Amino acid sequence: MKKFLCIFLCLSFLFLCSCESVQKEEPSTSTTLEESNTAEMVNFDDYTQESHEEEETYTDLNTNPAEITTKAESTTKKAEIDEETTKITAVTYYSESPDNKYIKYIASKFRADPFTLRALIRTNTDIPGAVVLQFNGDTDSNGNLLTTEDTLLYVYDISSDGTVKRATGKMNGNIGYTYVESLAAFALAKKYMIPNLELNKEKRTYEDYFND
Repeated sequence: MKKFLCIFLCLSFLFLCSCESVQKEEPSTSTTLEESNTAEMVNFDDYTQESHEEEETYTDLNTNPAEITTKAESTTKKAEIDEETTKITAVTYYSESPDNKYIKYIASKFRADPFTLRALIRTNTDIPGAVVLQFNGDTDSNGNLLTTEDTLLYVYDISSDGTVKRATGKMNGNIGYTYVESLAAFALAKKYMIPNLELNKEKRTYEDYFND
């Protein structure tokens, strides 16, 4: 009888220990896994959302400021040009007088007939001086010099310090000009200077304003 009682007590003890062990392990494992999965999912979602927000902000910063900067630079540049134009307004005066200092200078230096020369004198500018146009000497029926594109022979540019450049509009004979610059000087003379010679003569003859 005592033998059976001992066996029964041992079995009961083992059974109770086994149940207690299972109760301790299973809830702990289940809870830890669930909490771990929940934590990982929340963190991943938060990270993904923050990453998208940062990327959108980065894109905006790379687009809008560039456009704003470009517009600002354009506005600044225009303002600077307007200010410079207002501050320095070149006024051009006409002269055909053989006694004009620029015409006399060209006539002497290049042995040109003063009658064939027309001067456009620059004033109120950073580069004072004159452009002197030399024509080939052809005249109309009244003996007036023909100042046309076809009769243009040379274009001289004289700075106030006496430096002279000469454009022929051709490959040869240029002084201080490359061939391309010579062509450009001729083009400007034909397009802007020659058509306005008579107008400048009527409005602003150099000798009416200055006595050299």
